[in-house]
Amino acid sequence: LEQYSDWTPTDAVKAWADEEKCVSGQMCGHYTHIVWKSTRRIGCARVVCDDGDVFMTCNYDPVGNYVGERPY
Repeated sequence: LEQYSDWTPTDAVKAWADEEKCVSGQMCGHYTHIVWKSTRRIGCARVVCDDGDVFMTCNYDPVGNYVGERPY
C-alpha cells in the first residue's frame, strides 16, 4: 500500500476508470459504478491511518451499480 500513500480521490477515480479494460472474471465494479447511467455526483474521502495505510472511499448519488443490470 505504500505506493498509494499519496493518492488523492482523483487518482483513485482515474484508476477505477481504467477498469474499463477488464475482461470477464476481473474486478470491474469500480468502473461500472463511476459510469453508471444515473450517477450524477461522487463524493470521496481519503484517510491515512497511523500505520501509513490509506483508506479511500466514495459514495455515489443516486445509488446504482446493480447486479444483473448494464451500466449504460
